[in-house]
Amino acid sequence: LNKWKCYFYSGTTWYAVESDNNVVDGQWYHLASTWDGTTAKLYVNGSVQTSTASISSITYFTVVSAKVGSYYAGNYLNGLIDEVSLFDSALTASNVTAIYNSGVPVDLGTDGLNLSPVGWWRMGDNDSGTGTTITDQGSGGNDGTLTNGPTFSPAVPPEYSTQSLDFDGSDDYITIPHNSVFNITGSITISAWFNLDSNTQYMTFLAKRAGSSTNFQFYNTLTGDGYDGNLRFYSNDGDVYAGNSHIPTGSWNH
Repeated sequence: LNKWKCYFYSGTTWYAVESDNNVVDGQWYHLASTWDGTTAKLYVNGSVQTSTASISSITYFTVVSAKVGSYYAGNYLNGLIDEVSLFDSALTASNVTAIYNSGVPVDLGTDGLNLSPVGWWRMGDNDSGTGTTITDQGSGGNDGTLTNGPTFSPAVPPEYSTQSLDFDGSDDYITIPHNSVFNITGSITISAWFNLDSNTQYMTFLAKRAGSSTNFQFYNTLTGDGYDGNLRFYSNDGDVYAGNSHIPTGSWNH
């Protein structure tokens, strides 16, 4: 079913909680699953999923080692794993949201959380990214050993910026001096994050102009006067490329 799932074994029965949406390849996810002695839940990127499971107990096999990146026999993961942690309590929804932290991993021992994991494997952060040992930063002291060649990688979960600019919608803007590198005659991409306090007609996110000629303009429209209320991109050949997205206020959009 191409879903994230967390399985729990109780007696002779497997119970599972699963994600609401399908898994998308090539992007980072934060997954957390809790069991409070009665109910198991799954969180994806800080949000609790619809699926739950009623479980009265968990059966453990003490002679079998724990593994990261595979089942006890096969089912190997093809991808990246970071910041694995284990707790001897069922974290609350607010705890999980704080750990997810909008996609930026946090220090579980500080950052005001002090959640005291019994196991916390940072996948190289405390091991200089070398060797074959993954040091347990939790209270359990259970170090992991790299087996069959997994390697440290500089690819990490997304880091968001620490600053942005606030424009008042009246007379604020940024001037960027002309440079020939902006004279793009072939393929072009414009990328930006924005968060709207209000939505106004022709509100422009980015524009490049030479004299009286507009090279390009990336702007917003409102419904009415022949407009559909969606984003638009205007090019210097006079064509207007209309999007199919109406931009909400009060949230970050890419």
